[in-house]
Amino acid sequence: TVAFTVKEGDYLAPQPDRAAADARARGVLEDFMRKKEAAAAKRAAPLLDAAGRGDCGELGRLLDGGLDVNVMIENGKTVEETGQPIRTTALYQAVAHNQQAAARLLLDRGAAMDQATNDGETPLFMACANGHMATAHLLLERGATIHQAKKDGATPFIVARDKKHEAIVCLLEQHGAAG
Repeated sequence: TVAFTVKEGDYLAPQPDRAAADARARGVLEDFMRKKEAAAAKRAAPLLDAAGRGDCGELGRLLDGGLDVNVMIENGKTVEETGQPIRTTALYQAVAHNQQAAARLLLDRGAAMDQATNDGETPLFMACANGHMATAHLLLERGATIHQAKKDGATPFIVARDKKHEAIVCLLEQHGAAG
């Protein structure tokens, strides 16, 4: 511990306003992170595009080039309740467009099959919502979590039942889902 005495007339250097300095530092960090995310999204956008088209050759090339198979970027849509951009993965895009070969390749390369969008939809949820039986079967065979719900509580079973995708409802029941 250091002790000192201040006498009248001593000059004390002004101390920076700590809160203002912290706010400026946070602003700089947030700006840096936004720019970093934007650059990553720009590099990863072709991955989502190739997954949606089912272009396995391009997917392989992009992944071999170092892109993260689980990178999440905005897909151009927004969450209805909040207006926030939806962030998604290449696997989600492949499933949304029923690109089974692309989904299989991404899973083989380590794609996280239960990684949800920021509104809570998993690839299995998307397959069930769209009636993509073979893609749902692939995900279930690979161990997708059957009971993972969206933020509103909807599960793959609920959405398949509500959209009258009876074959998918039966498939989900065979894997342990219940209404």
